[in-house]
Amino acid sequence: MISPDEAVEMYTHLVKQDDSVMAASMAIVGAAQLWKGQPTTDLSPLLKVIDMQDMFAQADSFDKQVSFDGDVAVTGFFLTVNIFAFRMKYDPFLII
Repeated sequence: MISPDEAVEMYTHLVKQDDSVMAASMAIVGAAQLWKGQPTTDLSPLLKVIDMQDMFAQADSFDKQVSFDGDVAVTGFFLTVNIFAFRMKYDPFLII
């Protein structure tokens, strides 16, 4: 079994290889779950490689609705990331 810090390191490596909204969102959701179980987990290496503002800029906006290429899964993960950020007392647009 790997430690949460090792998992965050793996997430960071994977996000560097795939900078899609889905990959970054899934990595943050996974890391947030690790952090929830062990609040001493250092998420900063992952948060340094993910640009939330860039992710949001990739969204297709329709008035008050946000989606990513009409893909419900990607949009759902992105919104989940922002909910986790709020619960963790992070401003999701400042965790870059």
